[in-house]
Amino acid sequence: MSGQTVSVTFNGLPAQVLFSNATQINLVVPAGLSGKTSAQVIVTVDGAASAPLTVNLASFAPGIFANGVLNQDYSVNSATQPASPGSVIQIYATGLSGNGVITANIGSEVVTQPYYAGPAPGFAGLQQVDLILPTGLTGNTVNVSVCGGTTAAQVVCSPAVAVAISQ
Repeated sequence: MSGQTVSVTFNGLPAQVLFSNATQINLVVPAGLSGKTSAQVIVTVDGAASAPLTVNLASFAPGIFANGVLNQDYSVNSATQPASPGSVIQIYATGLSGNGVITANIGSEVVTQPYYAGPAPGFAGLQQVDLILPTGLTGNTVNVSVCGGTTAAQVVCSPAVAVAISQ
């Protein structure tokens, strides 16, 4: 839905539209919906409103963006640009904005205190989780996920992504 003016509301509350084109709308869900489990969404393009659509809401629903892992030198992590054990990786994700605990998994290791976990500076709705890779990693890749929850017992993790590591 592209047009001159695109707006989105959740239960009548305006969302912050970050980007829109003919097939995609990126937005920040209104904070006023905290604690709700669903909402009615209406998209308005050039004054024409869509039918309401019920969507599920969750405090945490993490996901790591494609090519969203950077090495310590800010290069995109890949097989040709792997991260060194002991270095810091930056992970860019969404769905970690609820109030609570942010953790991560590196292989089978649970990281309860990331090097940094919070808003990505300068990017509304984007979260950044920085992790120090353990020095004892073996192999060419390690699965990494980011997690969040209102309590340690209610943690939800992103699908894991393979992070290339050098040996």
